Amino acid sequence: AQCLVGSEMCIETGTEEYRETILTAARTYPDKATAVVNAARVELERGNVSSAIRLLENTSATETPEIQNALGVAYAKDGQYDKARQWLQRAKAAGNAEAQNNLQQVAGVMNDL
Repeated sequence: AQCLVGSEMCIETGTEEYRETILTAARTYPDKATAVVNAARVELERGNVSSAIRLLENTSATETPEIQNALGVAYAKDGQYDKARQWLQRAKAAGNAEAQNNLQQVAGVMNDL
């Protein structure tokens, strides 16, 4: 269970209540990259790729490396590999450590097509 700091409130990860709490945080703080990326990850885990992409595209924080990396991952999961590569390259150039590995994975998939 995930517990909020300074609170006795705990929410079991993977439940609908957890999903709604994370999505509410993203709606409440649309300019906070962490809130939006967490919401997008929850949606991706549930197979809601278009919802994840929408969350990431509609944030005012698209210039942050975390959002750029997450957009690259979401586009890759949607089969939009050229867009994925573009966003991952931006994230890598901005210093996101995960982006290099994600770029290699996308390149491998593209080579197999």
